[in-house]
Amino acid sequence: PSNYYFLGNVFNLEASVKVYNHVPLRVFVDSCVATQAPDVNSLPRYSFIENHG
Repeated sequence: PSNYYFLGNVFNLEASVKVYNHVPLRVFVDSCVATQAPDVNSLPRYSFIENHG
C-alpha cells in the first residue's frame, strides 16, 4: 500500500451499513471527500464522488 495516489491510479472505496434484525438495505453514496482532518470542510479537500454519485 502507498500513502500517495496519482491521477489515473485505481483505489478501492467501500461504504457499508451495519443492520441488526433488519431487512437488507442498499447504500447510495451522494458524495465523498478526503481531507487531512476529520472536518469535511477543512482544506485541502479532494472530491471522489460528486453530484449524487
